Amino acid sequence: IMLYLSSDWFAELGFTFFNYHYTAKLIKSSYNLKCLLLKLTYRYLDNQPLNDADIRKLQDIIKIIAKEASMDKKIAQNQYRYAYYGDLRDELEYIYQNVNQRLTLKSVADKLFVSKSNLSSQFHLLMGMGFKKYIDTLKIGKSIEILLTTD
Repeated sequence: IMLYLSSDWFAELGFTFFNYHYTAKLIKSSYNLKCLLLKLTYRYLDNQPLNDADIRKLQDIIKIIAKEASMDKKIAQNQYRYAYYGDLRDELEYIYQNVNQRLTLKSVADKLFVSKSNLSSQFHLLMGMGFKKYIDTLKIGKSIEILLTTD
């Protein structure tokens, strides 16, 4: 299940979206989140249009993410990459510093003198996604932030 949540929806509920990083690993109400998502998915699969109750479910999802999955961006940059992801701290720092460049698994592995297979498995294990998906997600997030915060 993939659900797109616009940063505008966070703003409408009083949350400053771009000052934070988000990770599902911090969410304590994962059961509630799954129930809300399943209810919305069921209605979608049943071809039912969104109603006011569905909008409230989306708002509840946003509130859970904003309150439980958020980490201050400055704290995240200084601690999250380094402490939480231990084995990947150098790789994450390099990626973050070079996100505007073309980054491949091979180029990062070569630059940091690690094996591609180890780097790939560490991403799956610690980040819960593959290397390319992480890079793409980071680039999309940065692009959206630039588009929404600059003239």
